[in-house]
Amino acid sequence: MTKGRLTRAGFKYDLEIFRDQEAAFLRLVTERNVYVEVKSDQQCSRGYESGNVFVEYRQDPEGTGLYRPSGISTTQADYWAEEFDDDCWVVTPVERIRYLLKHWHGRGRRRYGGDNDRFKGVLIPITSIVYPKQHGISIPKEPTR
Repeated sequence: MTKGRLTRAGFKYDLEIFRDQEAAFLRLVTERNVYVEVKSDQQCSRGYESGNVFVEYRQDPEGTGLYRPSGISTTQADYWAEEFDDDCWVVTPVERIRYLLKHWHGRGRRRYGGDNDRFKGVLIPITSIVYPKQHGISIPKEPTR
């Protein structure tokens, strides 16, 4: 490597990989058959203050105490986009969010939320979405429902 330059051995190889990753991301955001569920979590102050996002999985729309599947449990989307700060998003496969919901559900992070607490959800740390291994979570390459 030449002194003062920002290149290194293997740069051309890395550049090819990054070009492939860039193309994959562009396909994600431009393909017409890919569906994204977009969320902005006001209840958790957009996540950046609490460090969590509230992921809904059941609702009681009539307030009768009879909850039915909703949110992440029923979405047909391929990807989940969560706004955690103004114009800052985490975009991840829905199956990853479902896997994390199951993980955190059993660890005391269930909450009621939304209008009059008519929604059941789980507080998922944003860092576990982005860096699950830091939380001791190993997400399978292709999680199942």
